[in-house]
Amino acid sequence: MTPTVLMNALREHLAAHGLYVQDDAVRHVGDAVRLRLGDLEVTATADSFAWDGHHHPAEQAGQVAELLAEAYEEYALRWLKSMCPGWDYRRDPDGFRALWLCELPQRLMDAGFRAEVAEKTLRAFVNAVRKQSYLAHINGC
Repeated sequence: MTPTVLMNALREHLAAHGLYVQDDAVRHVGDAVRLRLGDLEVTATADSFAWDGHHHPAEQAGQVAELLAEAYEEYALRWLKSMCPGWDYRRDPDGFRALWLCELPQRLMDAGFRAEVAEKTLRAFVNAVRKQSYLAHINGC
C-alpha cells in the first residue's frame, strides 16, 4: 500500500471516532505522509504507522485511530481547561460534562448562561463550553 492510502484509511477510522481530519492537517514528507492532530503526530509509510515512539503494522489502522482518538481527547480537554478556566471538566459514560465553579450572578442567568454543559461528542462539548465561557467573559465574570 502507499502511505497516502494508509493515511486515508486512518482518517476514515478517526472519523468513526468523531474526529474529522482536514486536508491541511496531512502533509507528504519524502516517502511518508504525516498527520497532525493537536500536539499529536502520526506518520504513515508504505507498510506501517509510527506514533508515540511505536510502529504499528498497516493492518492496525483501526487500533491506531482508537489510540490517537483517546490521546486527542486528553489533549483537547487540557487545552479547554487552559482556555476556559472556571469549570470542572468530567468524562461521563454518555459523553462530556462541565460544571461552572464560580459565582453565578443574575446577569449571567439573564444572558442565558448555562452553569452545566453536557454533550455527547468532544467537538460539541468544546464548542458549548467555549460559548458559555464567552458569555461569562462578556458579562464580566
